[in-house]
Amino acid sequence: MNDEKRENPRILVTKFSIKGKKKDEKDRCWLKGYLVNRSMEIGEPEKFQSTKENNFEIV
Repeated sequence: MNDEKRENPRILVTKFSIKGKKKDEKDRCWLKGYLVNRSMEIGEPEKFQSTKENNFEIV
């Protein structure tokens, strides 16, 4: 990733869960401009904030 593109709020992560079901690490899903695919519950993406380049936590 180029630092120039850091403005774009797209975070590529490795895993996410949907309604308690964890998907494959290779699965991907777009949520309102965010490319997320790490362990996280699907809800309002606004409630999630990236703490690392490849990690999300609930705020």
